[in-house]
Amino acid sequence: MGHKKLLCIVFSVMIFMAFIGTTFAASAEDEAKGLVLKAYDFYKKNGKDVFMNEVKNPKGQFAKGELYVFLWSWTPHYTCIAHPYNHKLHMMNMNELRDPDGKTFVKDGVELAKSKGEGWFEYKYTNPVTKKIEPKKVYVKKADDFVIVAGVYKK
Repeated sequence: MGHKKLLCIVFSVMIFMAFIGTTFAASAEDEAKGLVLKAYDFYKKNGKDVFMNEVKNPKGQFAKGELYVFLWSWTPHYTCIAHPYNHKLHMMNMNELRDPDGKTFVKDGVELAKSKGEGWFEYKYTNPVTKKIEPKKVYVKKADDFVIVAGVYKK
């Protein structure tokens, strides 16, 4: 086989692999939704207490740097009931908590999940990795009396 022919084959394979990689690579949003669905399955199999402890664990399976699961509830008020990185949020009344644009994001996200079961939602929040306020797109899913949430920071 000639040198030019071999280079042509190698180049063609590289282009094909790059195409396959970009076509089938999961987007950050797909990963967030997938993590919520994985968390929901874990909850259904293991119960609320085991699930909440796993969500609160910063080294657990639902905490991957900027991508992590946290839980919101609406009883007795809108609150965060589990977060892997910021335990100060646990059980804090978030009825009137607003993002920099004035959005009552906990209330709005919970109500979306309660009314539709699941869906996407956007607000601004402090990224625990960069420590900067950044736009965040989250996927919410209702699970009995709470909402499972995970999202991506949009830079």
